Amino acid sequence: MKLIIPMGKTGTGKDTIARFILDRSFILPIISYTTRPIRHGEVDGREHWFITDEEMNEIVSDQKSLLAYTKNKDTGYQYCASLHGLDPDGTYTYIINPSAYLNMIKTHPDLETVVLFMDLPEYEIKKRTKLRGDKKDAVKKRLDEEREEFDSFKMRHFMKNSDDTTDGVDLSKQRLYMISSLNTRDEINRQVMEILHNIKFVN
Repeated sequence: MKLIIPMGKTGTGKDTIARFILDRSFILPIISYTTRPIRHGEVDGREHWFITDEEMNEIVSDQKSLLAYTKNKDTGYQYCASLHGLDPDGTYTYIINPSAYLNMIKTHPDLETVVLFMDLPEYEIKKRTKLRGDKKDAVKKRLDEEREEFDSFKMRHFMKNSDDTTDGVDLSKQRLYMISSLNTRDEINRQVMEILHNIKFVN
């Protein structure tokens, strides 16, 4: 199975990139399940399936079909994805955070993944999320929750003297790219399609 993984903090454009890929290919999305409350502008079954703790426990108990799982250490909210209904030879998009991604690769080392790490300074994130109507306090809370995890992943894998391992997880066979969300939408789209064509993830 091949996975295209847009990854980034809130407001960096990962959902936009995922929709762009889906609109221009036969690739399908993997929609994760979460116990966190639905946010303004989200739609159940589009960004996530929003479920109860009891429903989450039932999905997670089926370890053979579990693709990925993570629990936010600050909020306690859980996220997971299932292999049910997925083609082992298929290519999918899947939005996931760094810790869940690393756990997934550790559990499923045969997966082929390309990470599109969407990078954007926090001052610009705050500006963009304000324009789309997100509440300032809610954005601050999400950034506070995300900062350590995403910044650590960025430093480990995209900065000078980057490493192919994190917490014992070997990423040397995976493909990781950093994309600046400060670029124009057309520039980002061209870069994404060039990457996917070059590695033959899309025709």
